[in-house]
Amino acid sequence: RYEWSLGSNGTSTSQQIPDLNFINSTTDYTIQTEKLKLKVFYKGDATCFKEVERSVDVYPGTRSDFAMDVTEACNPLVVNFTNETKSYNNSASYKWSFGSLGSSGDVNPKYTFTNLSRTERVTYAVKLKSTSIHGCSDSTTKTVVVRPIPKAQMAINTASGCAPFNVDVQNLSIGSMPTYTFWLDNDR
Repeated sequence: RYEWSLGSNGTSTSQQIPDLNFINSTTDYTIQTEKLKLKVFYKGDATCFKEVERSVDVYPGTRSDFAMDVTEACNPLVVNFTNETKSYNNSASYKWSFGSLGSSGDVNPKYTFTNLSRTERVTYAVKLKSTSIHGCSDSTTKTVVVRPIPKAQMAINTASGCAPFNVDVQNLSIGSMPTYTFWLDNDR
């Protein structure tokens, strides 16, 4: 017969090969050591047994997170990223993915997002994957929205004349602007 003592959670079993699943429950991202003990008894004799004990180190996971100084603005949009990842000894490697624009391995990168459209917003998925020195990894994704810069353009039927004279203005602007504002030189 077999008796297993499976770590600090007090679980025990008599299976020959137990299912083992250790969870690191520390809140400070430290290594948690668990004791794994096996007693093997000779058939029918509870006094005849051999015992062995081993330690298992359960590495903490990482928790990827980051902040951005701006999440939505006009083209071009420069974003400063602040890495807020939690991991063992705060030591991890980082892989940032900026959608189709590229990637970075910096801890706190700065990246420029573009929008070549004159009418539509462009949304980029920014993903941070953190990997601890023990190989434990986690990732998180947030979005950046780049608004288009409209093109201001107009046509006038005449540029000079005797006062008072009328000027016909045609707005030829391109872009998704909800309002238009026209200034005469003295109105600014």
